[in-house]
Amino acid sequence: DELGWKIITLGSGTTMNNAQMTVNGVVVYSGNYTPVAGMNNFVFSTPVTYTGGDLVVTWCFDNSAYVSGNNLFESTLIGGTLSNYSDLATSSGCTAIVPAIARTYRPNAYIGFASSSGYTFNWSNGDTTEDISNLTSGAYCVTVTDCNGCTATLCDTVISAPTPGCTDPLASNYNSFATVDDGSCLYPGCTDSTALNYDPNANVDDGSCILPCSVVAPVCEDFSAGVVPLGSCPQLGGWSISATSGDGWRFTGNPGYNASTTMGNNRPQGTFAWIDFSSTDIGVVMQMDPVDVSGLTNPTLSFDYFSDIGTYTLPIANIMHIEAYDGTTWNIVATYQEFTTGWVNKSVNVAAHSVSGVVSLRFRGESSGQGSDFYNDLLVDDVCVQEGTQTTVLGCTDSTATNYDPLATVDDGSCIYNIFGCTDPLATNYDSTANVDNGSCLYPTPGCTDPTAFNYDPLATIDDGSCIPVQLGCLDINAVNYNPGANTDDGSCIYAGCTDPLASNYNSNATIDDGSCIYSGCTDPLATNYDPVATVDDGSCIYTVSGCTDPLATNYDPTATVDDGSCQYPPVVCAEDAPTNLSATNVIQNRATINWDNMNSSVCLVDQYRIKFRPVGSSTW
Repeated sequence: DELGWKIITLGSGTTMNNAQMTVNGVVVYSGNYTPVAGMNNFVFSTPVTYTGGDLVVTWCFDNSAYVSGNNLFESTLIGGTLSNYSDLATSSGCTAIVPAIARTYRPNAYIGFASSSGYTFNWSNGDTTEDISNLTSGAYCVTVTDCNGCTATLCDTVISAPTPGCTDPLASNYNSFATVDDGSCLYPGCTDSTALNYDPNANVDDGSCILPCSVVAPVCEDFSAGVVPLGSCPQLGGWSISATSGDGWRFTGNPGYNASTTMGNNRPQGTFAWIDFSSTDIGVVMQMDPVDVSGLTNPTLSFDYFSDIGTYTLPIANIMHIEAYDGTTWNIVATYQEFTTGWVNKSVNVAAHSVSGVVSLRFRGESSGQGSDFYNDLLVDDVCVQEGTQTTVLGCTDSTATNYDPLATVDDGSCIYNIFGCTDPLATNYDSTANVDNGSCLYPTPGCTDPTAFNYDPLATIDDGSCIPVQLGCLDINAVNYNPGANTDDGSCIYAGCTDPLASNYNSNATIDDGSCIYSGCTDPLATNYDPVATVDDGSCIYTVSGCTDPLATNYDPTATVDDGSCQYPPVVCAEDAPTNLSATNVIQNRATINWDNMNSSVCLVDQYRIKFRPVGSSTW
């Protein structure tokens, strides 16, 4: 068992001598304790059995002297705390003082018990909880130990009977308590073997079956209702529209620019389907009802298509994909990215795209990515799946070729594939088989190709005989060893000059001293500041001239450099000024203190003042 308090702010940190903690009257800690900031935890020396109700915790200590400092505890504003202190004899113990002062706060106690129930359990199957479950048949024993170390052991026998039920967690009626599977597991799903989503593992039909649905060809849609056509197979997405982004398919209203019914489009509004492009249109889908084409010899999708921008200008057209569903994925059957002249008819053979005699088709429009793709609204009308004319169209049938023809029915061997390389015959790496230039062409570059030469050109591809050998030497014309025949500086340059930093013409670049150093100063030996090292007189010589050097003297000599004590001064005349601020203080009977300003100066000193007095009312001084 343990108990702790949290000190938010530590006071003096003084050790509390002979400290003692009791819980419900039981001494659980004693000793000298030094508090710390943060958690102060005490492990009980004697276990305490908690049987409910309040825990009464007492803490006291017995120091010989009072020390200032408050330990601020983490507390809750609630009554129930008593405290007291007093100056008592040393070692008076915790029984000499009784807590009596009620407080409005209670320090938060962090309490931990060795066992929340006061007991520990040790089962013969290894479990340590009070209760055990999910047992098989057999004998089970438990040893119970209380907080005082007392133990008791009890054994019993479990006789279990089989519990029938569904033991498969995947079943809808799975019974976690069942020990024997009774074959009652239920698996909801579609149990109709003719349904498209038939589940052979289902044994309970949940009404989710999607039955095959199609309309029998020939079938046509002229969009004359002005809305999305009513589908016969809505559960399969028949005649539905969607869009990843953009406005989507429209069936009424007037397209813009040349697609307007008053411009290049001569069909009335509400009689065709169209996409109003605005440079954000992605995945604009219109899906048809599935069509049963088993009765057709040459099943063909035909439709009228309008992609005419008239006099407006766009570099590339918006895109219309025709796609067929193979039971798993939508695959592109034909793609149209072209500008038409008015309405044109398109035909696509779909015989190869039927699944069990049924073909599922859709139109998917995509923006060209041009900012002004709104000039090119795409229109579709008179969509039919019917018997087509078997026409042989020669061309490239490989969709990976650059000249793939989606209308071709017979491959004529004309497919052209991208071969990347240099297509310029003038380049050194010209590739006669390439049909797409990838910017890799290299052209002859004359120059010196010798890496050891002075004028080596790493970009040169053809050596033109211009290589110049490297000639080492000094390239600086200011150096004494300048080499006019050198072309590569080898760091050997030598510079002559004055190398003495104390000279007035010191040259920091000089590497050899040429005796040219110049030293400025006084060169006259008769001067007091004569400099024997100086080579150039700078006019700074100073000579000794005796005389009076005081400018205040009447015989001051401005040329004198040494004062010879001959200075003469005019006589000083001191004025006999009367004292100022004359006053009398401390007048007592026949005594008084006379005060006046200090009239002395640096050149005149007062010799004496005479004081006369007369009684008040008398005229005699």
